[in-house]
Amino acid sequence: MKLKLIPVCASVVLAASVILANVIKGNNAGAEQNDENISTKVQISSKNDPTDVSNTQKEIYNCSNRILKESIAPDKSTKNDVFYMMLNSIDYFDKASGKMMFKSYNSEYIDTVEFQTIISEVESYSEYKSYKSKESLELNQPEVVNKQYCNKDKFMILYPNTKEYLDKPEWIVSWSDVCSIPDSDRVSFIDNVPCYNYRSNPLNVTMSNMCLFPQEFAFGFLENQDNWEISGIVDVSGNECYLIKGTLSPDYGSKFNVTYFEFMVSTKNGALVRYEGFDENNKITNYMYTDNLKFDSESEEIKEYSENIISEYSKIN
Repeated sequence: MKLKLIPVCASVVLAASVILANVIKGNNAGAEQNDENISTKVQISSKNDPTDVSNTQKEIYNCSNRILKESIAPDKSTKNDVFYMMLNSIDYFDKASGKMMFKSYNSEYIDTVEFQTIISEVESYSEYKSYKSKESLELNQPEVVNKQYCNKDKFMILYPNTKEYLDKPEWIVSWSDVCSIPDSDRVSFIDNVPCYNYRSNPLNVTMSNMCLFPQEFAFGFLENQDNWEISGIVDVSGNECYLIKGTLSPDYGSKFNVTYFEFMVSTKNGALVRYEGFDENNKITNYMYTDNLKFDSESEEIKEYSENIISEYSKIN
């Protein structure tokens, strides 16, 4: 099936986690957006046959209703292999659990997300917390907390501080909603401007594009392969990772105050396990760290939703 490319605003990311960012720090769609676009050039979206799994990687059957791809051995991988595996990380795992912590130069807050997800079952749980400072993080005194439950046709966001909740089943993204896009179509040019073709995000986890499905990081930091190198293989808490070191152009890096960066990317599925961005003085200005990150058979069970949880909550209309 031939893709029809539809240019959209560069500030739009076609992923559920970014839509949900509108309610992370508040109870309405106009609240501050905590998530941010890592790639800031024009983006495009497309709808394609989700059963099309054409790719150079070997395909394996690992779960009941999905085809998972098998990663290329690290000693045989190229930059292209790593780049496209990051853009298609959801093709390499079905279950994931762990915790991530993210700090952007453009925000004073430190954000954490604990999560569990099963793509094929359309089930997930994530708990988001936002801290004003390192001290409040150490004392576990977040300013903002929300809990997000997804169970097939139910999508609940709970705000424990205000005892309110949102019921948004229309925000669910299932595997059948995800298009398969050939690698050759992920980056195209319109009037000599690079355009990025994003896939929808079926993880239903807050800020999952920072770690589990890092399309923005791949497009924004790794598209120009002259600017980075695979420096080795490292272990990060049991996850075998590519150590990637690179630089950003002054024009692009100035958006995040990043001159130099390091990625640690899972060799098994392309998830971003660790990220650090440094300024010209070698000071860390942006970071994303993970803890207890596990996949598939090692992944932890999802915290289940029950109606009793919201018995003392009021619904936000």
